[in-house]
Amino acid sequence: MNMPNFLVIGAQKAGTTSLNNYLAQHPMVYMSPIKEPDFFALEGVIKGADASRGITTDLASYQRLFETDGSFRAVGEVSPIYLYSPVAAARIQHYLPQAKLVAILRDPVGRAYSAFLHNLRLGWEKNTDFLRALQAPELGSWLMYNAVERHEEGLHQKTPMPRHYIRRGFYFQQLKRYFDRFDHAQIKVCLYDDLRGDVNGLMADLFSFLEVDPAFIPDVSVRHNPARVPRNALWGRLFGMRSPIRRFAEPLHPLVSDGMKRALKRLYMREPEQKRLPPEVRAELVPVFREDILRLQDLIGRDLSRWLV
Repeated sequence: MNMPNFLVIGAQKAGTTSLNNYLAQHPMVYMSPIKEPDFFALEGVIKGADASRGITTDLASYQRLFETDGSFRAVGEVSPIYLYSPVAAARIQHYLPQAKLVAILRDPVGRAYSAFLHNLRLGWEKNTDFLRALQAPELGSWLMYNAVERHEEGLHQKTPMPRHYIRRGFYFQQLKRYFDRFDHAQIKVCLYDDLRGDVNGLMADLFSFLEVDPAFIPDVSVRHNPARVPRNALWGRLFGMRSPIRRFAEPLHPLVSDGMKRALKRLYMREPEQKRLPPEVRAELVPVFREDILRLQDLIGRDLSRWLV
């Protein structure tokens, strides 16, 4: 049966795209050709597959992603939704009880702001002000996850919930599902700060965890999935995720080189004018996560005090 033996489970906007690319360079590591198949979060939740995103919702299709010649020691995939999903941990335990699990976590306030910029870039977020976006109704693309979360938590449809920008940052609650179900030796928790500060050291540590040659040094010169926003509203509508032009061009995506994709993005995207979250906004949001951060640092044995300032 073709199945992965390790998963990168999240978190979103914490460097998972970079990890996917760096891991895939190792000659002993095989990564799914589709990043974010989301199988363990969405099996049985939606029918069929979203071809534009590569979502895989049936077991046979998921297994086809891992058809290899058998020469790879580590076989894996990256789906950041697994950390947030209320059902993924149980499904992974059912299908892959011996799998190794990798989580990479980012300061939850910075992660929330980065996710906001990401959705702004894709045309999913209409509010250009972050605090206003936190108070707005849930994005349509998140209503499905919201419904699943409410069902698992036993919440009524009208029960108030903070928007997913905030909810995805409660890492202690999310990681505890995995620590409760898996041997702790199967779980590797990294920090986005490690990726930014010592990427080669982080990758050597991950390669050791996956039991492949830790001396291999991947090319880490390219920064993957940096924060960008459309140069103007018109270009955002023309090239956003919901754009007819983008849907028409989707079949050509595999034929375009990574270098050309980056060049096209530079043409119609720019760095946000306010790349860093204003200190006064951060000061307002840090207390929301304080208790969860304190519990998290005890769970993973890392000092997270810099997330509290």
